[in-house]
Amino acid sequence: ANSTAARAEIIFGQPACSRANPSLYVSPVSQWGSISQTLNYTIRITDNDLNCPATTFTLLSNSNLGWNVITGSPGIVLLPGQSASANISIIIPLDSDSGHYEPATLRISNGMVGTAHRTATARVYANVYVPGENDAG
Repeated sequence: ANSTAARAEIIFGQPACSRANPSLYVSPVSQWGSISQTLNYTIRITDNDLNCPATTFTLLSNSNLGWNVITGSPGIVLLPGQSASANISIIIPLDSDSGHYEPATLRISNGMVGTAHRTATARVYANVYVPGENDAG
């Protein structure tokens, strides 16, 4: 009896790149300070993409009150699943009153267009104490 054998070879390509919104965390979310003091915050960015090449995330800040927000890292390059930290500083203006403020909204973006565009936002808070203001006396 003659038998014939067949052989098949299946070659799989790379899994498709799946873009996801990054994660953005701020620590501390809120802190106390007084006029002209610099408040320092740490941000943590995580690339939640799957099977994609490295992505450069840009950190943008929008000062809701016109306060000086200093971001140190213009671009952070991450592979899927990687995280990185960066620091930001906010200077409390001399003309501030005591109170609770939301001085900045932070946003990270992968800078891509169309359906690949992904962002994340986080808010930063500050509690300002001005000595002599609202003190009983």
